[in-house]
Amino acid sequence: MPEAQAAATQSRPPSRTAFIVAAHRAAHQKLEGGRIFADPFAHIILGKEAIAPDSEAEAETSQRPVRLFIAARSRFAEDCLSAAVSRGVRQAIILGAGLDTFSLRNPHVQLGLHVFEVDHPATQAWKRERLMQEGLTLPTSLTFAPVDFERQDLADGLRAVGFQSDQPAFFHWLGCCTLPNPRCDIGNVGHHRWYAKCGGRVRLCRAPGELSAGKPCQTSRTRRARGCDWGAVDQPFRSD
Repeated sequence: MPEAQAAATQSRPPSRTAFIVAAHRAAHQKLEGGRIFADPFAHIILGKEAIAPDSEAEAETSQRPVRLFIAARSRFAEDCLSAAVSRGVRQAIILGAGLDTFSLRNPHVQLGLHVFEVDHPATQAWKRERLMQEGLTLPTSLTFAPVDFERQDLADGLRAVGFQSDQPAFFHWLGCCTLPNPRCDIGNVGHHRWYAKCGGRVRLCRAPGELSAGKPCQTSRTRRARGCDWGAVDQPFRSD
C-alpha cells in the first residue's frame, strides 16, 4: 500500500502494549530525568493517554524494573544505530514502530539517515493525526511504510515506499518478534536472509522472564519478571 493511500486510511489507536511501552518511556523522563534514555517527545505523543503514577514512590517500587528495562533497550538500540551510521549506514527501519519517536529526534539527519517506520496502516494514520494535533510536522527524513504483518510481505512493503535493498540498512526491532500468529512472523529464516542480503544489521530485544511457546504469559512468576502484568494486556507473547 503506497504511503499516500495509507494517509487516507481510517485511523485506529495503537495496541495497548504500545501505549504501555510509551508510557514507561515517558515516566522515565519524569522519574529518572531521562538519564538512561532521553526522549523529549515521550509525553507529547501520548497526550491524554499518558499514564501518571499515583505517586513517585509507588512508581519506583512497582514499575521501576520494567521502566528501566524499556529505557535501557531503547538506549542500546539507538546507540547501535549511531554506530551503524558512523560506518556509513543511511537507512534505518523501525519495525512495529507504534509510538516510537526516534524519527522526531533523529540526530543524524545532516548525515543523510532516512527512517522508515513500519506498522499497520491504521496505527500509522492515528499517529499522523496525533502529531498534527500537537502541531508537529513530519520530518522529511521519515517515511511511513504501511504493512499489515498478517497480510503483507515486509520486503514488498518497504520497496513500495522507496527502501533501497541494495544499500546497507539498520533494522530496529524491539517488538513484534513475540507475536503468537505465525503469519506475522517477521523473524523467520526467509526474512533474516533478506535482512542479510540488503546488508542489514538487526537489533532486537525480547521481554525477560519465562515464556511458554505459543501461549500468553499467565504465571505470576512471569509477570513479576517483567515488573507488570503483560498477561493482562491485549497481545499475548510466544517464544521459539
